[in-house]
Amino acid sequence: MPPKFDMDDFGEDDFGAALGGMLGVPNNFLNPNFSKEFMAKLPAKIRDRVNVLLELDEQHREFVNKREEGHLKLLIKYEDLYKPIFKRRDEIVSGTGEPVTEEEVKKGMPEEHVGQVEITGGEGAKGITDFWLRALQHNILISQSIQEHDEPVLKHLTNITRTFEEGEVSKYTITFHFSPNDYFENETLSITQVNIPEDPKMIGTEIKWKPGKNLTVTVEEKKQRAKRTGQVRVVKKEVPQESFFRSFLNEEAKEEEEDEEDEDAESESQTKSYLFSVILFQIIPNAIDYYTGEAPDGDDELESVDEEEEEEEEEEPVMPARRGRGRGRGF
Repeated sequence: MPPKFDMDDFGEDDFGAALGGMLGVPNNFLNPNFSKEFMAKLPAKIRDRVNVLLELDEQHREFVNKREEGHLKLLIKYEDLYKPIFKRRDEIVSGTGEPVTEEEVKKGMPEEHVGQVEITGGEGAKGITDFWLRALQHNILISQSIQEHDEPVLKHLTNITRTFEEGEVSKYTITFHFSPNDYFENETLSITQVNIPEDPKMIGTEIKWKPGKNLTVTVEEKKQRAKRTGQVRVVKKEVPQESFFRSFLNEEAKEEEEDEEDEDAESESQTKSYLFSVILFQIIPNAIDYYTGEAPDGDDELESVDEEEEEEEEEEPVMPARRGRGRGRGF
């Protein structure tokens, strides 16, 4: 039975001093010493009880951490079991392995797909053209991050792989494999999520763009007239452009963009983290289902998100509306 609350232990003045700031002065939440100051104002008996609760919370966190460690070990264990399956998938999609046998077709082709999904492509053809581009586009959230000018590059996407790493800080990595193309020098582009507790980081590969081929910016030209001489010159300036490949920009690079607002940056970071998880845990293991359209396209989830945002706007009209997910900002 919980102890009886005694106002002699916690008088109205003390209660107001301890809680009044939270209720009436939101700026207290920006004070890095707010917790210590709050605890110092609590009566001794209440502070003792709070410290007991904090200790219980630490015990809970230990179990949560152990659960997460166990979950990661399972991911790594089963990823090793998946490797032969993903390897054969890559051979079929890229056309680099043994040809698909009639036995494989009979074993793996659902009746409703006969005549609809072409695997061999006829005599002399290899692989499945645009397999990964179509798989990505068949998820509504991912598709909104892919712009028309991204498609010619993503047609060169030959595989998407993933790795899970243990350590003091666990890491999840997605790697995009590309055939030679006219846009960048890289053969692979990776995005790694470093799972720092309460502050995960996303680290992307630096893309080595070929001259004039950077899809994350567009070049604007402006004419300027010199005051003294009256001569007119053309000034070129790179301006950020929506692109799937903005996903690989690290935070340091984004901070250099002059027009990036804090709210937009936070929204983009959240969207990027969310779509990273979609590719990591849904697209990669279930690629054929997305290619054929069998898998959920994410539309229901998107509608759910929009409904939540509408409710937030109705309940708290003074708060700025949140941006929608995946509006061409990369993932």
